[in-house]
Amino acid sequence: MKSNANARNQVSARGPRTEDRQKILDVSLELFAARGFDGVSIRDISDAADVHGATIYHYFGDKQALYQITLRGAIERQLLEHLAILEGPGDGRARLHSFIANLLHSIEDRDAKRQLIERMYSDVDLPAPFENGPLQARFEEGMKRIIREIAPGAAEMHWEEVSGIINGI
Repeated sequence: MKSNANARNQVSARGPRTEDRQKILDVSLELFAARGFDGVSIRDISDAADVHGATIYHYFGDKQALYQITLRGAIERQLLEHLAILEGPGDGRARLHSFIANLLHSIEDRDAKRQLIERMYSDVDLPAPFENGPLQARFEEGMKRIIREIAPGAAEMHWEEVSGIINGI
């Protein structure tokens, strides 16, 4: 324990290191996914990341901002995984099959990214990190493209209907 305190004191004398920011985000993802927003303190994160609490405040401002940035990163990574499939090669049926297989795998795996996203949907007291961002728009367009290829008549459905069908899978 003494060596950790010494390491943190040495870092603070030089100021925050750029790698500390990513380390904080990585640790935050794991902790918020496992315990939720209310179950994690800045002290928990600073101890696990081996940084001073001041370093967290320096990069993120407060715990809520850190949570939002961590959650946004998890959602962005999830959307990028989906987009790689939706915008990838193959016909619509093959891409849809791959997308569903990937989605089911991520649900079964329940990695930290997926756990945190699931917590977001169940924690109504905290605001969502973003709505309708550019990645979300690309995702929706990719799904619409596949639907137009597979079932041209269904292309006129509202995205909410399509999203409800996909979420119900």
